[in-house]
Amino acid sequence: MLISCYIELLDEVILPACEDVYPDGNFVYQQDGAPAHKDKRTQRYLEEHAPFIPASQWPAYSPDLNPCDYRLWAWMKQKLYEKGTALNLVELKTRIREVWDELDVETIRKWLRELRPRLQKVIDDAKPIQQYFNKV
Repeated sequence: MLISCYIELLDEVILPACEDVYPDGNFVYQQDGAPAHKDKRTQRYLEEHAPFIPASQWPAYSPDLNPCDYRLWAWMKQKLYEKGTALNLVELKTRIREVWDELDVETIRKWLRELRPRLQKVIDDAKPIQQYFNKV
């Protein structure tokens, strides 16, 4: 069930959004090690529909290379809990939307400027690199 929902999300939302932003197809879709991402049905779907890196070729320590993993989630978590713990699911969802709306383009650009040095560090050292870069 989860796999089919993920493939449906890829088909109806994610890949069309990628194609809107990159109409020339100049993008590579990146995933992490979530079970739905590694599933052979997902991998097969992506082989047929998008440029992506197959799970068998994911680089070691690739979360160190993904701006969502190395910046966004920690930033969101920090912002979410500045006001304490949400009292219920509705409050949590509201806070998530508010924090997401606070995220500005310059912050994203700053995070993306870190990508090339991170890539080089992984190439040079082939080990976890987070400790070499600033925290949120």
